[in-house]
Amino acid sequence: MHVSEDDMAEKNGGGGNCMKEGDQHHKRTLDTLISCRRKRGRVDCDQMHEEVHLREKEAILEDGMHPYGIEPWGNYYGTAEYVKGASIRDASLGNLAALDDQSLLEILGLLNLEELLLVCMTSRALYVFGHHDELWRTLALNTLSGDFRYADSWKSTLGRSILGAKFPGHRPLNVRGLYSDLLFQPWLCATVGVLPDWLEVSNIDRRENLTLESFIAEYEKPNKPVIITDIVKNWPAYKKWDRDYLLDTFGEKEFEVGPVKMKLRNFYHYCENAKEEKPLYLFDKDFPDTCPSLTSDYDIPQYFKQDLFAALGDSRPNWRWIIIGPARSGSSFHIDPNSTSAWNAVISGRKKWIMFPPGQRPPGVFPSADMANVATSASIWEWFLNFYPATKSCKVRPLECVCEAGEIIFVPNGWWHCVLNLEPSVAITQNYVRCCPSVLHKPHCVSGIPSESREGFHEKFQQALTRHHPDVLNSLAEKMPKAASVSLWDMVVGKEIVASNEEFKFAFT
Repeated sequence: MHVSEDDMAEKNGGGGNCMKEGDQHHKRTLDTLISCRRKRGRVDCDQMHEEVHLREKEAILEDGMHPYGIEPWGNYYGTAEYVKGASIRDASLGNLAALDDQSLLEILGLLNLEELLLVCMTSRALYVFGHHDELWRTLALNTLSGDFRYADSWKSTLGRSILGAKFPGHRPLNVRGLYSDLLFQPWLCATVGVLPDWLEVSNIDRRENLTLESFIAEYEKPNKPVIITDIVKNWPAYKKWDRDYLLDTFGEKEFEVGPVKMKLRNFYHYCENAKEEKPLYLFDKDFPDTCPSLTSDYDIPQYFKQDLFAALGDSRPNWRWIIIGPARSGSSFHIDPNSTSAWNAVISGRKKWIMFPPGQRPPGVFPSADMANVATSASIWEWFLNFYPATKSCKVRPLECVCEAGEIIFVPNGWWHCVLNLEPSVAITQNYVRCCPSVLHKPHCVSGIPSESREGFHEKFQQALTRHHPDVLNSLAEKMPKAASVSLWDMVVGKEIVASNEEFKFAFT
């Protein structure tokens, strides 16, 4: 028997709008942002002042209410007059109410398409939990790989890909009385606007007419970021790589997008129609092979041409990527792998950068002891909402900027950094080793090469340096103390690890 979502909602009393519209709702949406932060245990005295600050911002939310009526737990204690009763969670979930929200979502994530559809028809609470878009995104990507045209949601994307014109569409039903920070936060992060104070700080040098000698002396040797403003605008890429050119020339080519490969045409369609907390991000290392003409549209700037990893030839770690992403996409906090530095050239769009120097862990970022794994916020937007205010009281303040189209930013070795696309963006980035040929000596920490090649990678690099750059090794040998108990190569790859503030850096930097 077919039961429509509208019939199910009417049967369970879940239809209708649970919130009042207009000014009253706008006020409650501001309360929502604040109560969600308070519930997550991240509000101290300084953040209380930030809450007042938030109330003064204009147009904080771009959309007015959650499509399924979900509210954060903080609203449960102060808005009963609007929702006409207590939470429906326990009664609607039955025995499953004993599970916390995260555990329940993990169980639902084990279901296949048919099972998840049946669960969504069981009760009001399971209807909402079962329509968590991340569940449908995982199902869609696992089922369709990258061969899809995004619809208005991941459920609709999957339905239209399977049923075509027979798919009736999906209209979310607004359910009263369900409170969940876990379900509410992704929607909040996908709809909250950029707060003006996120863009106020700009403390990274901008330079033009910079000589190679000045770059090395003022930025590379001191390991200091810089923005170079007068190179990209001379590239053919800057004049050619707009949306129409890329689609006309490479629209049917496949690129790496998150866990799948997508045709560029389908990816642009996704970018223009999806509104997610964590948008898919095109980050493709194989573009020189699939689209070789792209490599002739830009030049490696003189500051970054000497790259010791080039001695490894085709067996070097991954090192260059084309990056395309919608607004809200980007990279969460990380340190570039294999002790490399990097440069990132913005062809179009604008990118917000936040950078912390080596040894200074960003707030809300928790690396493992060997730095192989990093725990942080679920999305960049969530980090900005919950942790960016804390950067104002850090002992070591971060460097920040908005890198504009036509600019290159230099990212020195060992710096923590995150990047948020403020608008649709296209960029080229490359990692390189110039003066500091140190690589991770632990195989599981080596990145960008097949896992079977990681064991013994540093010995292979040493042999390549001996053949192509013996001067580098000779220079290191001259600097090494005569009484040193470590070998030359141990010095190069940093087997002696210096602990600092529960983190580490390699002895050779």
